Amino acid sequence: MDEIRLDNQVDGKAPLSGSQAARRPTYLLSGLIRCGCCGGPMNVGGSNPKRYYCASAREKGKAVCAGIPGIAKDKLERTVLDGIRTQLMQPEAIAEFMEEYRRQFAQLTDDRTALRKQAEAALRKTEKEIANILTAIKAGIFTESTKAELEGLEARKKMQSVEVEAANAEPEALPPDLADIYRSKVEALVASLNAPETALEAKDAVRALLDRIVVHWDAEAKSHAVEIEGELAALLALGTNKNAASLGETACSLKLVAGAGFEPATFRL
Repeated sequence: MDEIRLDNQVDGKAPLSGSQAARRPTYLLSGLIRCGCCGGPMNVGGSNPKRYYCASAREKGKAVCAGIPGIAKDKLERTVLDGIRTQLMQPEAIAEFMEEYRRQFAQLTDDRTALRKQAEAALRKTEKEIANILTAIKAGIFTESTKAELEGLEARKKMQSVEVEAANAEPEALPPDLADIYRSKVEALVASLNAPETALEAKDAVRALLDRIVVHWDAEAKSHAVEIEGELAALLALGTNKNAASLGETACSLKLVAGAGFEPATFRL
């Protein structure tokens, strides 16, 4: 896999501003990787090949972290990309989540109904107050305070109308083949990483799917083990064509990790 890096200019496009470039991570997984020994961040160092090392072990010494051998950047990126294609959003985990989603939403139904009735009652009251003022105006009663009160009520009505609309919104339906839809979109997303015209956007999208990556070292097997955790709201948004926020507080309250049974998928290198 070619090194995936965000530069200040891509394929002849206008360069990013200094602040925009500074905000973008240098590498695909920058800021997402944690040391399985101490939990601290792992940063890229060295060359030929570049590797991720525990920052605490390198900068603060073994008193803080015994450290683990560095892991090749390109190898780790390939492992993570393969993981989000094949391990995240397992059918068993999705089925469990969808059942929990339905259960939690059922519990919220009564509260939503009460909120809707409350919002509708408040809107009706405001509309009645507006109607009373309009009646007074038609009768020839109009002052500066009347105008100010009417403007305030109109603003309140607009806000309350939005609240009523939100209270009446139905929950997003989660398709039964969510995992399959997700995987097909991830395949296209990963392919986009190698296209200069879409690489930056694809990289941001890939990063949004990941919550964190934990790298362990098995001294006996002399190999790394990588755990990948996915961010549920972003995973679901990708699989449903919905904005993550549209999935609501129920979705955001749960985190789905790789592998069945909500356990992180582990890969040995």
